Amino acid sequence: MNYLLIGGAGYIGSHVAEIINKTDNNKVIIYDNLSSGLNDFIEQKSTFIQGWYFRL
Repeated sequence: MNYLLIGGAGYIGSHVAEIINKTDNNKVIIYDNLSSGLNDFIEQKSTFIQGWYFRL
């Protein structure tokens, strides 16, 4: 299953991405502007897109 996780580079979002990625069939796309999140928090198996939420 595919998931779009908005704000996934923050503390809570990164943990949610980690839990979702534990299942092999799941794919997580993280969409974040990094205003309060960090690149270090982004789950390695996830696809990351940097941008503003209002432009989705």
